[in-house]
Amino acid sequence: MLRDEHTRELEPYLDRDETLYWTGQPRQGFFLRPVDFFLVPFSLLWFGIVIFMFASVIGNDVPWPVFLMLFLFVLIGLFVTIGRFILDIKQRAATYYGLTNRRALIKSGLFKRKLQSVELRTLNEMELTERRDRSGTIRFGPNSMYDLWGGSIPWALQQMSPRFDSIPEAATVHRMIRESMAKR
Repeated sequence: MLRDEHTRELEPYLDRDETLYWTGQPRQGFFLRPVDFFLVPFSLLWFGIVIFMFASVIGNDVPWPVFLMLFLFVLIGLFVTIGRFILDIKQRAATYYGLTNRRALIKSGLFKRKLQSVELRTLNEMELTERRDRSGTIRFGPNSMYDLWGGSIPWALQQMSPRFDSIPEAATVHRMIRESMAKR
């Protein structure tokens, strides 16, 4: 049985005849995803316009619904510009991956813990996306339209196919999954 700091997070979910072969977490800390090269300029533009509009109504006699709406847009702009990165960092820190002789396990969630379990014997589609530094993502199942957002928008995460996102040595883990599938 594998022993590392992530094992204790996944052991309670294992069946008696299951063995952990690999555990890990997504890349930690701040980093940009490919979709951020569109979202960062867009969010800065949005936030700049909203701040300008908000500043222009402060001190003027504007109806409170207009003020409230602009304040709401400021909060949305703050989240899209900065908050989503903070949320992404915290979500990845609370995410654990595991590969057993039967399943791929994904434990995640900040406020409510969620366990996704992908049965290897019924897995029909798997995709490896690898970067130059040998890190990468392994997606289980078909691609969805939400995969375009690449985990950068929290609501899209709920709709994406299960995945081991931004893991080191992704090709090695991919090989281990294929070997486990072949044994089934």
